[in-house]
Amino acid sequence: MKKILSLVSGVLLLCFSVATNLVTAKDAEKATNGNVGELRVPVKVSGFQGGSYERKMDGSIGPVIAGVQISFVSEDGRITRNVVTDRAGRYRIDLARGRYTVSASHTGYEIYSTAPGFFVVLGNGYQTGNIFLKRKLFTTILLTRHAEKFNNQDQLSAAGQARAQELVHVAQKAGVTTIFATSTNRSQQTVQPLADLLHLVPVIYNANDYNGLRDLVFQHVGEVVFVAGHSDTMQPIIEAFGGDPQKLQITGDEYDNLCVITVYGIGADKKTTLVNLQYGQSSP
Repeated sequence: MKKILSLVSGVLLLCFSVATNLVTAKDAEKATNGNVGELRVPVKVSGFQGGSYERKMDGSIGPVIAGVQISFVSEDGRITRNVVTDRAGRYRIDLARGRYTVSASHTGYEIYSTAPGFFVVLGNGYQTGNIFLKRKLFTTILLTRHAEKFNNQDQLSAAGQARAQELVHVAQKAGVTTIFATSTNRSQQTVQPLADLLHLVPVIYNANDYNGLRDLVFQHVGEVVFVAGHSDTMQPIIEAFGGDPQKLQITGDEYDNLCVITVYGIGADKKTTLVNLQYGQSSP
């Protein structure tokens, strides 16, 4: 009986050994893609993970920010890895051990950078690295009245067309990203040459909805926008942005005023400055 049990045990051990060798060989083939001597050793996962948040003007932490573009560049500049935060404002990125300069950007926020500092990857798991972005601090509005009309009609005169071309010279290098005009022909004709040069389509706004215009402009926080108004709407527009409307005195036959409105910050704590310039041919 002992001999039989010993014989059975030997057979079972032999079968197990063969099966083990077959599995090992098969796994090795997968790991090496069929190339003998190239068995891959599992690499430890490492990198950074965290969230992107708004840094408020008082220094406190605001809401999470989705869609932030984050770039990791190795110290020697040979490796660049990019990641975008998800809807919850979170990110995770795999990185090899080393030091990385990190930058981050999002529309309406200042560029974030760790330079001259680094995020240091230790090579053992994911480390936490949160990104804090500050909103761009100021928005610039270039505000003017439409150019001269032709015989009180809703069309520009020859002088008005010349003034519209002068606006191109004045504003083409100002960094204008959006142009606003009312539904009138004279307003749209005033901004059209500038819009054509900058490859922009003017946004039409309600001439008497000053707060509505303000809300539209504040969708472009940190940018430079151009607004064409009317002689009786320029003061209310200035006031809607928090400026002093008395700094602009305009009559019905004046067309050469160009107001530079700068809004610092957003919300109730914003501050507004106004500079009144003249451009083109002087009005009477």
